Amino acid sequence: MPYSEAARSLGAHPLGILYRHIGRASLPVLATFAAVSFSWALLNGAALAFLGFAGDPNSLSGG
Repeated sequence: MPYSEAARSLGAHPLGILYRHIGRASLPVLATFAAVSFSWALLNGAALAFLGFAGDPNSLSGG
């Protein structure tokens, strides 16, 4: 990534580069991935419960 190389050439600390440049750039991607994964888990749980393959029918679940 050219902006992290430029920051390093200006004397920035590697952990500062990791947080400031790489961490902030990847945060939206990671948040989207977590939200989609969580929604798929709820959808799969609801589908399994609908088909009767869930655990105890009297217990609550997210789906």
